[in-house]
Order: sequence, then C-alpha cells, then structure tokens
Amino acid sequence: MTATQTSTYTDAQVKQMVEDELRWTPQIDAATIGVSVKDGAVTLTGEVDSFLWRHLAAKAALRVRGVRSVANDVTAKNAFSPIDDTDIAEAIQHTLRWTAGLPDGSIDAEVTNGNVILTGSVAWDSQRRAAEKQVRQIKGVHWVDDRVTLAPRVSSFEAHKHITDALKRNALTDAARIDVVVDGTRVTLTGTVASYDEFRQAERAAWSSPHVTEVRNDLTVQPR
Repeated sequence: MTATQTSTYTDAQVKQMVEDELRWTPQIDAATIGVSVKDGAVTLTGEVDSFLWRHLAAKAALRVRGVRSVANDVTAKNAFSPIDDTDIAEAIQHTLRWTAGLPDGSIDAEVTNGNVILTGSVAWDSQRRAAEKQVRQIKGVHWVDDRVTLAPRVSSFEAHKHITDALKRNALTDAARIDVVVDGTRVTLTGTVASYDEFRQAERAAWSSPHVTEVRNDLTVQPR
C-alpha cells in the first residue's frame, strides 16, 4: 500500500533529510547513493554491494517526512553474478529451518532466476515478516514475493481491541488520529499520521492481531 502524503517541505529540504537518513542507516554506504527530489518524489541512484542494501536504502528514504514516493534505481553488484537457483533454494530452506519462532515446514519457497515466491501459512504476521527478512539477506536473491497467509484465530471484537491497544502503546503512533474498522478478518485503517514511518507502524499494529488476514492501509501522511 502506498501512502498518500501532503508535504510542507521543499524538495531541497527533503533531499537533505533523505541523505541524512541514509548516512544514519547501518549497512548503507551513503556516499555510493545519489538522491534527487521533485515534488516530493525521490529517485535513488548508484551501486551497492547487495540487493538487501538496495532494499534498505529505499526503506530509509520512505521513513523521511515529506517523501511522497521512491523510485529505486540503485543497482546491486551481485546482480551480474547469478547464483544457481538450486543453491538459493537450499540456502532458503536451511535459513527458514533455523529461524526462531517459525514452525518447521510452514513456509515453502519457489526460486526462478533469483526471484523468490514464499507460500504457506503461519499464525502471526511477525513470523511472516521474519521469514521474508531472512530470505532477503541470502546471497543471490533478487526480490521476494511474500504470499504467506495467516490463519485466523480470534473474534473481530478481540482483534479491534488488540489493534487499538497496540496503537496506544506504540510511541510512534497517535492512536487518536487513527480509525480502525474490522470486517471479518479484514482491517481498514483511516485517518492521518505524521510520517511514513508512523504509517508503517500503524499497519504493523493492525497485523499484530492473530485474527487478521488482510490489512487495507488508507492512512494519509500529513507532516505535523
């Protein structure tokens, strides 16, 4: 889901903040990444050591207030040194087997030209995100399509309470500005947040309920 954002920052200010965030992010060599901004739309260019670092650069840019979208034109050095799909698949199975809190055999991986599709079912979104994060770090993986589903476990009323309580506990979210609607196993978020980081934190709070199998994030990012 893409955040809708109303910005009060100039492009020059956004560019400076993105560059600062890249320098602040571990694993990223900010000197190798170029940043340009037009009407809040950020374009990243340059070359990094892996697809994971390319992914982290885009995530860093999206955390910055005033950023409307990110075009990630950064290239990864290992993109031109392909690793055999069989070796990647074996590495994925080994990694998932040793990922804490992930039931053995709950997630399967299909690998084609370094592109990975994850399928299966787990109880918690945190398990799904942990699996995707681990797979992204494997050498030779270009991108990950996470199709892992969640098994519903509790009622809609309990899900609504879990989510609103999580929003209130989170230091990065202003629960008073976020409306939560639960329809069956689907959650819809509306309202306003101050940054893309808060946008993502609110979505993660929605996924924190084991009842939820789908989240529609219609929050608007409006820097305050």
